[in-house]
Amino acid sequence: MRPLLLLTVVLTLSSCFGRKIPEGATLRISAAPQPELVIADGAKYWNGTERECLEKTLAVLRTELAGFQVTVVDSGKADYVLQLSSYTITESIRSETVRDTASSYNGQTFQLASCDISVNGLLISERNGRSKKVFAGASKDEQLKNNRTVFDLALGTNKDRTEYRQKTLAGSIYERLCEQSGQRLAAAVTRKMEKLKK
Repeated sequence: MRPLLLLTVVLTLSSCFGRKIPEGATLRISAAPQPELVIADGAKYWNGTERECLEKTLAVLRTELAGFQVTVVDSGKADYVLQLSSYTITESIRSETVRDTASSYNGQTFQLASCDISVNGLLISERNGRSKKVFAGASKDEQLKNNRTVFDLALGTNKDRTEYRQKTLAGSIYERLCEQSGQRLAAAVTRKMEKLKK
């Protein structure tokens, strides 16, 4: 179990860290894709427009790339071209049933939301014509919890952890996911740039 947990932590953290390009590089982003919206009935978090979300992701991408010494150019020749092929915003609903015979919630079903943004593309080196696929995404899920809250600790309730509650997400969750997907895309792009130089 521990090796699996360690592997998960390493993979998660590696998706967040990019590579600084010491000699600097230029990147041109080809036409952005039409965002795809996949929202389930009963969804409660999505409240923006697809285009605004994509624009926020691209703005964060530009800012993050500047920190890695990569300059985004709008036209003309560049060292690399990023062709974004898809941008998908998803909110789905899943059912989770409490299976705890000691709890009064046993058999009760909760509807939990999952929010996700994923970006796919292709990074092409203009120097040698080689290319690498890039992917980035961010997601957050509602959870069913039975741990004790601060109030439970203060009042001495739920000691046996038989009271369940639905842990909801922040109302601005998609704003945060737009930012995270831009940060992770920048990290993925710089790691692929390093590989394309070899």
